[in-house]
Amino acid sequence: VHVLEDEIIVRAFVGEHLHLRDVEVRVDRSPPFITVTLSSPYEVRLWFVGVRLFTMTASATMYEEAVG
Repeated sequence: VHVLEDEIIVRAFVGEHLHLRDVEVRVDRSPPFITVTLSSPYEVRLWFVGVRLFTMTASATMYEEAVG
C-alpha cells in the first residue's frame, strides 16, 4: 500500500467515525515502523464567524508487519 492510499484510508475513517473537518493526515514510514499523524483546527462559532483557537494534533506509531 502506498502512502497516498494510506492517507485516503485514514481520512475516510476519520470523516466517518470522528466527524472532524479539515483534517491533515500524514503517514510516515520508517521501517519497521509506521506513524500516522492527524491535525485538525479547533474552532468556536461566535455569531456567524468561526474563531480558530488552536490546532489539535495526535499521532500513533506502530510496528509494521506483513500480513498474508
